[in-house]
Amino acid sequence: MRHLLTSLAALLIAGCGGAAADPCAGGEAYPADAFTTNAAAERALAEQLEAVVGPLGDVNARPTQAQLQGLFEAGTPSLSSITTPAFAATLPAIFAAAEEAAGSTWTPADPPVDSGGWLGGTLFSNRGVDLQEAVEKGLLGAAHYNEAVRLMSGDVSPATVDRVLALYGTTPAFPMDHKAAVNPDTFSAAYAKKRTNPAASTPGIYLVIKRAFIDARAASAKGSACQAQRDAALATIRTEWERALVGTVVYYLNEAAEGLEAPNATQAQRAAALHEYNEAVGLLKGLRTVAPASRKMTDAQLDEMLTTLLAPMGAQPESHKLLLDSVTNVPRLTQAVGQLQAAWGFTADEVANFKVNY
Repeated sequence: MRHLLTSLAALLIAGCGGAAADPCAGGEAYPADAFTTNAAAERALAEQLEAVVGPLGDVNARPTQAQLQGLFEAGTPSLSSITTPAFAATLPAIFAAAEEAAGSTWTPADPPVDSGGWLGGTLFSNRGVDLQEAVEKGLLGAAHYNEAVRLMSGDVSPATVDRVLALYGTTPAFPMDHKAAVNPDTFSAAYAKKRTNPAASTPGIYLVIKRAFIDARAASAKGSACQAQRDAALATIRTEWERALVGTVVYYLNEAAEGLEAPNATQAQRAAALHEYNEAVGLLKGLRTVAPASRKMTDAQLDEMLTTLLAPMGAQPESHKLLLDSVTNVPRLTQAVGQLQAAWGFTADEVANFKVNY
């Protein structure tokens, strides 16, 4: 009887996690009870970002520089308050270019002969900058990721983890669906989903981040005894979040190269490809302004890629040349993918996987 009871006790302990389970780890679900309250400010920031970029994608809008700057600085906290100063300093020129371009049609030329305008459903500067993507994709790194890193570097409580989750762009439900009718994945979370093959034998970026958020939330509630596990989970969130963004750079550069090189492509189709190129550039420029200690790629690596892509930091872009001389300039996109692969040490299979939207 004693042996039977001992065996039953062992089974019960094992079934509940027992000695083999990590007492600092979370379960299978992320606690949702306080998320809406804890992350209210960060969810409001998401609405503010949509308010800023909305007029830049509306052909009927006539935004002024002052209006766009006001939207960027509105709210408490504001987007401005969580954005890296270096990236925030680039926005007045982008907003001014949008005011000049709105209501016009862009005719690409070298040197530029107009103030930019609409082409193929996108508002471009006269140098081929997609003005909506320059703001939106840049802020994913320069605001959302930047603020998340700041929060994760301080006194991390369960409420802090909730706030970081909102900045990442999802909810405790982790729907792994950017088209869900209720609380879809947005912003960086949507890109992590697109970089995750659900049929893969190992968890992809989205699922790795989900696990890390669950564990970080649980460990942060258990105090100093679980600090090491909490910090390890937060480090995973940072690394995989950046991986999701740079993997998306690979995707967009590949799509842009294929579109620009497609035989018999219309001007509208080529403009759509330039739009995809600008999504990649926006992501890189936003990350470039984040503190080097908070990202894997160095300043020099990012500067090299942006120069290759005709969009150097702190200098006039020449993105319009991709439309005007594709034979000479489109190979730059593949070259930049190679530079990014080398910087991260991605395998050929990883790069191939990044080129697919899941």
